[in-house]
Amino acid sequence: MHGAPGGQTGANIDDCIDDVPRLFIDEDKWHKGIALWEKLAKIYSSNATIGGYDLLNEPIRPAHGTLKNYDYLLPKLEAFYDEAIAAIRKHDKNHMISLEGHHWAQDLSVFNKKYDDNMIIHFHRYAVLPERASLDKYLAASEKWDVPLWLGETGENKITWFAAYYQTALNFGIGYNLWPYKKMGKHNCPITIKTPKNWDSIIKYSKGDKHPGYEKASEILNEFLENLKFKNCILNQDTTNHVFRKVPFSLRATDFDENPNRNDLYKGSSKKNNVFQYRNNTGLTIIEEYLPKEKEFHFDTQWDRFLLVLNKGEFVTYSANELVDGSFLYLDCADTNAVLRISQNVNGLIETTELEVTEGGVKLPLNGKGYAEIKIECVAGVVCLRSVTFDV
Repeated sequence: MHGAPGGQTGANIDDCIDDVPRLFIDEDKWHKGIALWEKLAKIYSSNATIGGYDLLNEPIRPAHGTLKNYDYLLPKLEAFYDEAIAAIRKHDKNHMISLEGHHWAQDLSVFNKKYDDNMIIHFHRYAVLPERASLDKYLAASEKWDVPLWLGETGENKITWFAAYYQTALNFGIGYNLWPYKKMGKHNCPITIKTPKNWDSIIKYSKGDKHPGYEKASEILNEFLENLKFKNCILNQDTTNHVFRKVPFSLRATDFDENPNRNDLYKGSSKKNNVFQYRNNTGLTIIEEYLPKEKEFHFDTQWDRFLLVLNKGEFVTYSANELVDGSFLYLDCADTNAVLRISQNVNGLIETTELEVTEGGVKLPLNGKGYAEIKIECVAGVVCLRSVTFDV
């Protein structure tokens, strides 16, 4: 529920009044929220197209700037979950219950118990390094309470970040949802809504500028409604390819595969963690290609300034979910004087190529279709890798 009665967040995303989460303060709003979930459970109890009920989106935001601190309402959040679940279970014992922590669905303090036998911990991740460490506390909660995880919101980043993070989540048994599915004028989402003509006059009015006039505003907003239709949107295949690792797509070299059920995906010889706290405990060396710059966008972690160094005897693995005929691998080397052994595993068949790399990039044809793993091992010397591209 993104906009519960009275607002559950205390920010503009829930249509609350004056940035106060009144669901937890106003008794009338509270009862309406519980009654609404009970009514929904009655309606959808036997509906197999519904996966579950996500009770509250991002409840109780953190204090920030002029926004007051409402963390004292956390006991009320716990009580709301208890009451809403009880109301739902009177009519519906079929559907899963999805529960989010506070502070943008990132803090797990409210999970001090298992609320229901059929529940999921739902969390959101945006401005994080695309690695296992950003998932660890959720994995720990999942194990403690024996419940699955759902990364219900993630996105708003570069598409190479998508290719790194979403596969990592899947490797650790976490489903995810890319947010948003549609976005106006941007292409780091599956579908782009074309920006209506004179849209800036609507934006300026929302910030206090003069009204564009009824006829003009109606014309702009009607065009917006037309642009929203799927047939009028732009499909961003490049974004989709990176989300699902379908050729063509690229990865930063630092974003090699990691899976808790396997110990053959990488090997590092360093016993020290890198100073950037990225891919720690892998034993592999991470260095900066350049110093941090001004952020390109709000959620920019600037992880793409990092390079991967492979010394003799070290290796990493990268996976592609959908190779096609004519696929090839391109390694962008920042600095190298090494011999690399590159092994391709497709359907259990392994093909190995050994080559000397002295400068620039390396291009290597790939065989087969579908899922493939590429192992890159440094046999001699040292190689510094910038990115790995699966192309056609």
